[in-house]
Amino acid sequence: MSRLVVNTGLADMRSLGTRADHSVFRVQRLIEQECNGRPCFVLAEPVVQENGAGIDWYVEIDDQITQLTSLSSDVADYHRRRLQLDIDRIREAADAYETRGGSSGRGHANTLRVATTFPGEGSIWIAGDISSPTAPIIITGWGYEAYKAERGISEITKYAALPRTETAVVQPAVPNDYPGEKTSVAMAWRWPLLGLLGLALLLASGFLLIPDCGLRMPGGSVLHGWRGENHCVAEAPKDIPIAIPRDVAKEPPKDVARDFAQTALKKTGITQNDGETTVTLVWSNMNDLDIQARCPDGTLVKINAPFCGAHVDYDDNGAGSGAYHLVKNPVEHLTWGSARLAKGKYTLYVEHYDNPASTTRNETDFTVILQQGAHYKQVKGRSKYSRKVEVATFDVP
Repeated sequence: MSRLVVNTGLADMRSLGTRADHSVFRVQRLIEQECNGRPCFVLAEPVVQENGAGIDWYVEIDDQITQLTSLSSDVADYHRRRLQLDIDRIREAADAYETRGGSSGRGHANTLRVATTFPGEGSIWIAGDISSPTAPIIITGWGYEAYKAERGISEITKYAALPRTETAVVQPAVPNDYPGEKTSVAMAWRWPLLGLLGLALLLASGFLLIPDCGLRMPGGSVLHGWRGENHCVAEAPKDIPIAIPRDVAKEPPKDVARDFAQTALKKTGITQNDGETTVTLVWSNMNDLDIQARCPDGTLVKINAPFCGAHVDYDDNGAGSGAYHLVKNPVEHLTWGSARLAKGKYTLYVEHYDNPASTTRNETDFTVILQQGAHYKQVKGRSKYSRKVEVATFDVP
């Protein structure tokens, strides 16, 4: 074993979760399951010192270990992004366990959240060659948070901070003479009454909207509206020609969304075909926006995380394009290609990930074009820094 940090004091840290949540073997096994066999961040093993004043952290690795805070800004930012991708995946897995319910699901969710919480960037270490894209990332101090987390804490730790979990409280039975019980009963009959009023309003509106010449029923009879059949207006003759302006008649209809997407993608070398399903994200500053897609099975497609047949094949102003190649008219492209999509609901998001060219966390207007075969849909929106915005959904029957 190689010693990472000696005598990490406990005076400024607060422990989270249960003792089982701090079992490095159990936590590492859960993390490896969520990383689908690919390299993920490594948790150092905590050993409480005999005097109880601190914790020593150990890891089985022979390479040189370098603290993230000692690296140059460019190299440190690169490894922050790598770690953020892992943390995103683990936190999403925790949310999925929470949704499943049950004591086991809730236990796994809390364990994963504990594992992705640490006091600050001083707890992040890089093993071996710091310039390697596969250099192991090691976390110490996991399972703890700083007492004063709002001061000097890194952005990545803010995101990974464990949310407060409220303890469930079983309320005692309410006696019948309790005033609050009468209020609940009084509210109970209001909802059916409001439902009946809404249904009556809907029927009255439908009766008023019946056409003058009536509505033919399945049996052949005609249902007339409130003015009766005497007010039926004769239909206009069918042989009256309709004048079409000459210039409009000659021009084929334009697909604005298709033209916009293809114009934006010219610089990328990507050509869209009518047999594909794609998403194009376009904006007009040097911020880093990302397009993401939630698959029917709950997995999230994003940079370096292909799922359900989709992947991001072009990304400006982010790690996906190399060493932060910044442009003023960026494009990001996510595609399923010509693959057949799985059945179910898909949700598209835009995440305002970073402002690499500025410290000003300004909002950014964007345009998303969803291509489904020969059909194109354009959606406009605005993103805020470190926020994820839902922009569209579609179903595959």
